[in-house]
Amino acid sequence: MEKSIIKNLLSRTNIISSIKRSRLFLLCLIMLSCFVKAQVNLVLNPSFEQLDSCPNFYQRVDLARFWKNACSDLTCASPLLSTCSLMPNESGVPTHDNGGGNTYQWPRTGDNYIEVCTYVTSTATAVANFRTYNIGALSSKLINGKEYCGKLYINLANISPYKSNEIGMYFDNGSTLGSQISCNSVISVIPQVSNSSSNIISDTLGWVKVEGAFIANGTEDHVTIGNFKNDASTIGLFTGVSTTFVIAIYNIDDVSLIPIEIAAYAGKDATICVGDSLSLGRQPETGIECQWYKPGNPIPFSNTSNFTFKADSEGTYTFIQRMDNCKITFDTVTVSVESDCNTTLDIPNVFTPNEDGLNDAWRFAIKHATDVKYSIYNRWGNLIKMSDLTSQTAVSWDGRTTAGDACTAGVYYYVLTYTDAKGEAQKRNGYMTLIR
Repeated sequence: MEKSIIKNLLSRTNIISSIKRSRLFLLCLIMLSCFVKAQVNLVLNPSFEQLDSCPNFYQRVDLARFWKNACSDLTCASPLLSTCSLMPNESGVPTHDNGGGNTYQWPRTGDNYIEVCTYVTSTATAVANFRTYNIGALSSKLINGKEYCGKLYINLANISPYKSNEIGMYFDNGSTLGSQISCNSVISVIPQVSNSSSNIISDTLGWVKVEGAFIANGTEDHVTIGNFKNDASTIGLFTGVSTTFVIAIYNIDDVSLIPIEIAAYAGKDATICVGDSLSLGRQPETGIECQWYKPGNPIPFSNTSNFTFKADSEGTYTFIQRMDNCKITFDTVTVSVESDCNTTLDIPNVFTPNEDGLNDAWRFAIKHATDVKYSIYNRWGNLIKMSDLTSQTAVSWDGRTTAGDACTAGVYYYVLTYTDAKGEAQKRNGYMTLIR
């Protein structure tokens, strides 16, 4: 169905392309939250980039701001792994030795990620149900009845002897932190967001997305990450890696929670010149992920949430921006590109404001200009009209004073100032004749 949507959009934009051939028409269809205003991800420090200090020992997830271990026993405290570690064998990135041998993985984004343990083989009865849980703070309490989209990325450690199917995100008021569970205790709750039970997460190279939507009850201001089922209810499979470990080890990065009602926002319509550039989409943020497509091509050419478009020539071009998340919404932005952006003026020297519908105003176009202002003076040098609220595409005077009185027939002097397309201040002045 998703491919069908993209195909239909490409077909629609090709039709638009055939209509507007005299200028460059850029149409961006954005799905979900390419939103250019305030931060929308409610998870604080979602990629574990804000550190109180570099982790130089293994179990130090508490050094990532707004994150804590659920267990007070350091034996089952989660590792925080970082490129800044001064003891790479303990907590380094991309390599570190976590007791079972050297493991290797770069963060999905940034410089840091954390580890969790989700399963223990049934033969290891002494450490049955060994779990690590990480609790993070949200920027605000969730709203009762509102729907949210939760997401994280997970990767199987390459030296993990086991792989499993259970990982989830549980949202509450942070009470699980107060329980201070033991290393062999399972937090028995139902996570609002969880991996499909039929999906064994086995990717040691890439990062696998776990995502889901839920409706809040209005008490949630924390998220807990881990496996909330015991070993008997978890599928665990041997990976073929022989180590001293008997558990399933996973890396976690890029945690997000976004209100699902956030509307797509492509940007404001604009006109630019050949050779100019324009940024489309929104600033990068964890949880906001887009793909950009060229018309007729189902393969995206960019996976960033924003895209810098450069107008190289006149023509008609179409781009589609796709947002991958729990919900799909659309927005459009039109960017027209012109080959000649020089400010040209054809200022009339006579007009007849006699309300006959012909030449009733002193009017002329002024394209590619900003900060347009004009002043009108009578033959004695008295200022009778001034305007700095003029449209940036046209100047118009109806032959009346600022007070609204009709001016007499005669010769008037004007002063026009503006900023041209190159950003340079310009000034024009001259005379025009008013005939009644």
